[in-house]
Amino acid sequence: MKDSFSWRRLGRVARAELVGERRAWGLRLGGCLLFCLMIYMAWNTDTIFGRKEVHDVYGYIVPRMIVGVGWGIAVMFNLSRSFRCYSSHGRAVEAFMVPAAQSEKFVWAVLKNFVAVPVILLAIVGLNDLFWAEWLGFDDLFTLFAKGWASVVESSRASWWGLMMSLYGLHVLSTMAFFLAGAALFRRHPFLWTVLVQFVLCNPLSFMVTLAPYLTWVELSRINGVVMLNLIILGLCTLWMCIAWWRFSTLQQTK
Repeated sequence: MKDSFSWRRLGRVARAELVGERRAWGLRLGGCLLFCLMIYMAWNTDTIFGRKEVHDVYGYIVPRMIVGVGWGIAVMFNLSRSFRCYSSHGRAVEAFMVPAAQSEKFVWAVLKNFVAVPVILLAIVGLNDLFWAEWLGFDDLFTLFAKGWASVVESSRASWWGLMMSLYGLHVLSTMAFFLAGAALFRRHPFLWTVLVQFVLCNPLSFMVTLAPYLTWVELSRINGVVMLNLIILGLCTLWMCIAWWRFSTLQQTK
């Protein structure tokens, strides 16, 4: 099929895939919710049964850390499987024969795995935290974020913290784009290979991002350096997306 993009065909591809995999996605999202509930319950068992005083700090900090790490692993693992159907011997023929252009298939993979899944999983994590916060009487993530941002706005560092938040946000997006590129580049064990390549190539950049607040806390004149680092990470994110599209556009039917 000629690679002329059509939103109508994209909608048909999305509808057909969602209908065909609705049970699988239901189980995955249900498993995510069950994981969140189990982690919070495990760390608040004594509070639930009245054997410990409410407001135990470890009852909500530790579960949030574990669930946050779990969210990251789940998102990256899902991204590394974005193009799995095009390299699977059982599904490759069916995937290549779908009446849609390559660009439409790629956009759908990006919308589903790069946008929809992370947002849905984040919503599940946030709502789970809200449920436990209301039950056990501590501030939920939404309230904490609102209070933290309000205190930042009242101070003289609002623009500075805005830049730092964008720095970390772009770093997360760049990592997600990197795993999407890995999904297109590696046909076998894409998650493991992408983790290995990221460890070798991207750890220096991750180290710079982690240390950025400490390196620039005293001298606000270094704000230009943070802006430059933001631009570099944004460029890397664009590069990974371009590599993912280039490799995906060259995929051929497996035998």
